[in-house]
Amino acid sequence: MTINRFVCLWSLILCMVCVFVSTTGCDKDTDSYKKNATYIYYVDKTETKLVPREYKVKAKNSKKQVEEVIGKLQLNTDNVDIVKAIPSEVTLKDYTLEDGVLSMAFSTDYLSMNRAREVLTRAAIVLTLTQLENVSYVSISVDGQPLTKSTGEVYGNMSAVDFADNLDNNQNGNHKDDFTIYFANSQGTKLVPFKFNADYGLNMSKEQFIINKLIEGPGEKQGYIRTLSENVNVVSVKTMDNICYVTFAENFLTEQVTVPDELVIYSIVNSLSELSYIHKVQVIVIGEVGATYHGTISLADAFTRNLDYVEKNDDTE
Repeated sequence: MTINRFVCLWSLILCMVCVFVSTTGCDKDTDSYKKNATYIYYVDKTETKLVPREYKVKAKNSKKQVEEVIGKLQLNTDNVDIVKAIPSEVTLKDYTLEDGVLSMAFSTDYLSMNRAREVLTRAAIVLTLTQLENVSYVSISVDGQPLTKSTGEVYGNMSAVDFADNLDNNQNGNHKDDFTIYFANSQGTKLVPFKFNADYGLNMSKEQFIINKLIEGPGEKQGYIRTLSENVNVVSVKTMDNICYVTFAENFLTEQVTVPDELVIYSIVNSLSELSYIHKVQVIVIGEVGATYHGTISLADAFTRNLDYVEKNDDTE
């Protein structure tokens, strides 16, 4: 009798588990946006929003990954409620990947899309492809000319942050990547690399994330000293034509830290230059044209990476 009761109880538990799984499980069409997953973005059949679908990238090298994912953007699924991001009538003539920028060349038929559809297509392309490890920006040209806004302004390099408004609240996933930023050593005499792996939101570029981490400082991590004051205010961080423009508020010139001025500037420059697509860094201060940092370093020209300020093995005790 006791055994029969046990068997009945265990059967009841199994039935309850099965019911729970069947009622809480999600199919592919309703699954919530998963952190760190790769997604292909499609267009809703009403052409009013984007719809992400989880996808496992099979290729291993960057070139093949780009080829594979672009192919997915040009294919429909079995779901009649969504359509492919790049319409059949739009021809992709060529694409190249260099220094983290994927340049996509379309034929004139790209311009045949109406305004709403073009925005969704462009957003789907950028949001999908910038998930790949070696793609940070996408640029689009049409018939050999850069894609422009109605005002004539060139769109230039586009990242996921440019299309945050096209995402539903449940699609605000994160991207994960390896970063190297530079703080000062414990003596405040040289820069030392601080390496970590972290998530950064779709509403933030890698450049902005790096500057935020520099302002945040090394925390309790031993052997590092902050190079930027936690009170410094950042106005914007934007990369165009391989130059990263970092615009600070006026207090960048007045806030003090305990390290030499050169370490402050080159912690910014060297940290951002770890991103392959950034070749120069221009530091700008609002309201201060041609400013000098603490009267010692001119900010008039863009800076390039300088490893002379980085501690070498023979510099350590």
